[in-house]
Amino acid sequence: MCTDTARNVVVLFGGLGAGRDTWEWNGTTWTKMAPTVSPPELGWAKMTYDSARKVCVLFGGLTPTAVGDTWEWNGSNWRLRGSGGPSPRHGHAQCYDSARRVTVLFGGADDYPRSLTDTWEYDGTTWKRVATTGPVGRLYAEMTYDATRARCVLFGGYRASAQQDTWEWNGVSWIETKLAIQPQARWGFAMSYVPGRGAVLFGGETGDPSNPRLLRDTWLYNGTWTEVRATNSPSARRLTAMAFDPTNGQTLLFGGSTGGHESHSLKLDPSAPAKYEPYGTGCAGTGGTPTLGSIDGRLPFINETMGIQLTNIPWASNPQLIFGLSNAKWGGANLPMDWSFMGFNGCSLLASLDLHVSMVNAGNYAYFFLAIPNLSILVGSSFYNQAFVPDSGANPAGGTLSNGVAATIGRR
Repeated sequence: MCTDTARNVVVLFGGLGAGRDTWEWNGTTWTKMAPTVSPPELGWAKMTYDSARKVCVLFGGLTPTAVGDTWEWNGSNWRLRGSGGPSPRHGHAQCYDSARRVTVLFGGADDYPRSLTDTWEYDGTTWKRVATTGPVGRLYAEMTYDATRARCVLFGGYRASAQQDTWEWNGVSWIETKLAIQPQARWGFAMSYVPGRGAVLFGGETGDPSNPRLLRDTWLYNGTWTEVRATNSPSARRLTAMAFDPTNGQTLLFGGSTGGHESHSLKLDPSAPAKYEPYGTGCAGTGGTPTLGSIDGRLPFINETMGIQLTNIPWASNPQLIFGLSNAKWGGANLPMDWSFMGFNGCSLLASLDLHVSMVNAGNYAYFFLAIPNLSILVGSSFYNQAFVPDSGANPAGGTLSNGVAATIGRR
């Protein structure tokens, strides 16, 4: 599974013995998609979301022999990008480095079988091997990107026995993080990133596969490991899928093996949920339809800073970010308010104009960092965002508006 932060859905593909179907979770229900082309049935492949190009990147797996194909899902169809790059493998670890805009891949095993020790990066066009040293070769490890600390975090896996080491990839080299407290050795566990909170790890198997012991513990990593004493924990399992659900601000877990196979969805709640949910639609300009959302799916929690980004805008424009207290009323008038009468053809105001700030221009996108004070009184309160984009060629008024976003401030 992976999290499509542009469309606020979790995407799931295939799995061992599960066929070649593609599903999407919108926070409430699963929907089976109907692509015209699909990857083959794969076991132990990996899929991560490239937020710069807005595609899910799937690599490798077993068919039942190891493959080295790269596929991409754009929300409606699969596209085979080729077989150049890492050698065929399965059980590798993979994550997306959003700061450097590359997919990072480590290890796995080939058909012989040999545990692999190479590290690769994929920029959407070309795979490049970037390291052959670092963690020992292994399979069934997990890796996720910590957006707060700008590191890929790798833990565990299997090489002759279950591993217990923690490593971080900074884009240049691997660094082992030697900690006194960390999860016990395991392989086949699940790990994903909760925006602003850290990497969440669940379950897996420890010991020799001939004498398996399945686990059901939950851990959080943000530079140090802390065990999370979760209530109503999922049953012990291995080789499950897990991803962050941006709609509900929860970690979503699906399937896995408990001896048989599991097919239900389970969610891990933060202590006081935060939300940053798009609504409504923007109006098209010369750079496309401006789209407002959070950077890396981060959510508004007290005592934290979240990034807000605006894409599909003209080069070097100076967007303004609107902060409103309502998405229903502004100055006695109802929202949404059609602004076509002012020359903003097809554009509607979706948030009350209580405050606006300049966003930082970065070419054809812009961003703004919002620091939320550590005030308990803010927990549960709401605000609404929309962006105004100067665009002289868009309409007689010379500007467009983005979609709206409804935010709820939470606490971890």
